[in-house]
Formats: sequence, C-alpha cells, structure tokens
Amino acid sequence: AGVASASSGGADFSVEVVERVIKATSMVGLISLSLDLLTSLLREGCDTLPSAMCYTAVLNALRKNGRIDRLEETLTELANASRRIRRKYSQEGVQSMQEKFDLDSSSNDSNNTAIDIVAFNTYLASLCDAAVNQLPFLSTESVDMNIFDDGMSSFHIDVQKFNDSSPKHEQNKNQSNNTTSPSEKYLYKALNLLKHDNAKTKFSLAQDPDLLSYNTILTAAAKCSKNNNAKKFIRPVTEACLRLMNERGIKGDVFTYNARIQVALASSTTEAYDSVQGHLSKAEKEAIKLIDELISDPTL
Repeated sequence: AGVASASSGGADFSVEVVERVIKATSMVGLISLSLDLLTSLLREGCDTLPSAMCYTAVLNALRKNGRIDRLEETLTELANASRRIRRKYSQEGVQSMQEKFDLDSSSNDSNNTAIDIVAFNTYLASLCDAAVNQLPFLSTESVDMNIFDDGMSSFHIDVQKFNDSSPKHEQNKNQSNNTTSPSEKYLYKALNLLKHDNAKTKFSLAQDPDLLSYNTILTAAAKCSKNNNAKKFIRPVTEACLRLMNERGIKGDVFTYNARIQVALASSTTEAYDSVQGHLSKAEKEAIKLIDELISDPTL
C-alpha cells in the first residue's frame, strides 16, 4: 500500500521494489493495484521498460481472470512505451535502433526496449482460451477470415479478397462476420497476428512469433474439435496455421503433431465410413499417417 500511494504521490522507490510489488499483487489477484503500478513505470520520460517477468505477471493475472480486453490494452500500452523509448535512444544517438534491438534480443536484464515474446504468447493464449471456452467475442473490429494474400481462404464460406471495395463485397464481408461463432473469430484473430510482421509491428516484439505461438493455436483448435458446432472451421484453422508455420520455416514438435492428430480424429466423426465394414475413414488414415511420421522422426 505504501508503494502504491508513493508511486502516485511522487515518492522515490526503486524500480526493482515496484516490480516486486507488481509481481506479488498480480499473484494474489490484486489486479487493479498491479495495473496502476505498472502504468507508473510506463510514464513519459522512462528510459527502459519494466522487466519482462514483471509485466508478464500482470498479463498472466489478466488472462486467468478472462480479461482479454484489458490484457490487449496493457500489451498495447507496453508497445507504445517501447516505441517511445526506442525513438528516444535513436534521437539521442546513444546507439542505433538495430543495435539496441539486437541487444534486447540477446539480453535477459531489465534494460529492455522491446516486448518479450512471452508477453505476446500470453495474449495469444488468452484469445485461444476464449475460443475453447466459447466466450462472447468482445472486440468490435471485423475479423479477416482470408488469411493469405493469394486469395486462398481457409474459411468454408465464400469470402472474397479484402482489397475488393465493391458494395457487394462489403455485404458479403459483413455476412461472414455475422454468421461466424465467437470461437471462430477468436481463432482467426489469433491467426491474423501471425501473418507477415503483424504481431512484431503491432506489439513492438523483440522477435517474431515462435513455435509456442503456433502450437497455442493448434492446441486450441484441437480442444475446440470436441464441440460439434466448431468442427466446420477447425480443419481450415489448422491448415492455415500449418501453412503460416511452413512459410516461416518453423518445424513442428510433438505438441504440434498431437494437436494435428486430435483434429484429424475429430474429423472422422463427420465423415462417412467406407462401404465395406471395418475399413478406416479418410480422417483416421490421416491420423495414423501422422502418428507414423511422429514415430519415424528421430528429432521429435
């Protein structure tokens, strides 16, 4: 309480002390207090971001309480502070932006100017939590279901390219967003963050999304497959995520295969079996093929 009142009243507590209080208050559920303290560390004139452990603790507390909206706002505030600090270093000629960025990527100390990938993955996981738990979609923004620029939509309904500005396109786009479930919107919102440099640019990340980022979406899709209403979009979401991984040159691991196998098996319940009794469905054959790949790869 003393640190909280002091931070608003201008008393001089070290950043390390405030960070410890932020982590402690986040762990015990005092989210409003931890957010206030974190905001005090992001004020104009600060030379560095708080430690990644500090702000990630706050984000984890928000995720635990299902506060996706506030989590996104906090991550955006951190990103804005990151850009402000990096501009300051650049203008003062302390070191070039790229030098400072490279330092952040290889250093674990608290003198960071870019947002840690763990913080982004926490936000991504909160979107996937909402998809799995079928929570209402909180955002008012439309969700781009057309993940790829080549016009290949990973969505079953007729979705045109988003660079078509005709009235007919606008009507189709609105219909697409109005008929999709909240779970579907959350997963596609997560996928769109993995396109190009979207996540890195929007949240001033120290690095591109990693394997955990993709596995988080794949695992959520696998969990959603248990819901009959979700089966129509689970496979396109999975295929889109795998394609994004391939474009980044990211190889999957055991968790990637586990999620893919679950999605394949879930699809088997919606497919017709072979006319000859006892034959496997196409989806079950796919699952067996994935299991064989997993077993035969010595690096997994």
